[in-house]
Amino acid sequence: MIVPDKRIDTSRMAAGTTEGRLAMTAGQAIPADANILIFPGEPTPGAIGAFARFDRLEQIRRLEQERATRTWEIRASISDHAPLAGGADAVLARPAYHLLNLNPNENPLWIYLHSGGRNAVYYGLFGDEAGKLRYIAVSVESALPFNALVLARGPINALLDVFTRDWNMPITVQRLELISPLDGDVLISEFLIPQRTAWCSGRLAVSCKPFLLHLTMRYTVKL
Repeated sequence: MIVPDKRIDTSRMAAGTTEGRLAMTAGQAIPADANILIFPGEPTPGAIGAFARFDRLEQIRRLEQERATRTWEIRASISDHAPLAGGADAVLARPAYHLLNLNPNENPLWIYLHSGGRNAVYYGLFGDEAGKLRYIAVSVESALPFNALVLARGPINALLDVFTRDWNMPITVQRLELISPLDGDVLISEFLIPQRTAWCSGRLAVSCKPFLLHLTMRYTVKL
């Protein structure tokens, strides 16, 4: 089953954001493989952000303007944690860690979740040469690339819920990758925006003492 594009309308938000990024970077010497944050416009560490290589921004803009309904492939990289420190390059280079493996004779493995009637979502589980799961693929139908990412997140999380419920395996989405329908390369990567600011601490005695006193007072009052 292909998840249809019926519930979400972020076309103005997505298109406007990408256009703004293109305008801001057009006159700057930015490497073609530099990862550019294209959503949200005001990023906050820990929030979901969409990143794309600088040389992919023009293709994203064209696909947004065409608004042609397409079948998109989204790949989910699964791990036991989501990276929250460093730059986008560091997050994308961070290897996933989990204990999900595929039978070498069933790689890729195609499964589905059935929700009654004709409601079923099909997934492709793709492993590496050793059988370790590399990513989970799902297809959605949408006229806009950003809508495709939103539509895919729910079905991916539903499958992870099954792993957690039935096999006691807590795992999470490290990142989603939207595959270009034109060349099969990664078009947009979506993951939690990491914190890039380093912090060096000194003595905290002056600020910690009032804080500890406040906690003590609250605890005493509750008793």
